[in-house]
Amino acid sequence: MNTRVGSSTSKVPIMRHLLICLLLVSAPAGAARVGVGASVKDGDTSIYVPIDISPRFRIEPYVRHYGIDSSTAPGASLAPVLATESYFGTVSSSSSNSESTYETLSLGSGMFALTRPADNALIYYGARLAYVESESTIRSDLTDAIGLFQPVLIDISSESDGYAITPSAGLEYFPVERFSIAVEIGWEFSRIEGSSSITGSPDSQSELEESRTHASVIVRMFF
Repeated sequence: MNTRVGSSTSKVPIMRHLLICLLLVSAPAGAARVGVGASVKDGDTSIYVPIDISPRFRIEPYVRHYGIDSSTAPGASLAPVLATESYFGTVSSSSSNSESTYETLSLGSGMFALTRPADNALIYYGARLAYVESESTIRSDLTDAIGLFQPVLIDISSESDGYAITPSAGLEYFPVERFSIAVEIGWEFSRIEGSSSITGSPDSQSELEESRTHASVIVRMFF
């Protein structure tokens, strides 16, 4: 996974308009076949609407939600560990209670070329484009390990949006005519812009660029 953080110069509105146009093109009028699909893995859930415009071309609008909640029990260490220089040397801090949430919602569509190496198998390749919104919060009640300092309450929150482009390819198997199981792999590039706030500090603007590979198993049913 590659990550780069820098100053913000927004291209998000342009990508949002492109996505709206793509979703309008995805209207199923005249489509040879329409279906519904799903992929679920470790808090990452996607719902798909595959639309086979022709035997050689598919458009697939989708919604993706990813969320994770975590908490640290009283007395557990907070990573990264905070340290304070004192008369007694370096005093490590621990978290008496820490809670964090992270949630991302993506709305997008894919465009794929289709080939059939066999009657019950299909290979598709193309790309997915998505508009992405994310929110995160971290709330920590910190106290040092030997009780020299007063507990400190820290709240960190952020909101951001951007886009993701994912060149993808998949192998789809049809055990029966209208039901399929597919394995899809892709390389995702995302660009996210937003603001974050920390207790006692002014809001800050940020830009994050990230690339990573991903794999998913998608179950589809066609009507």
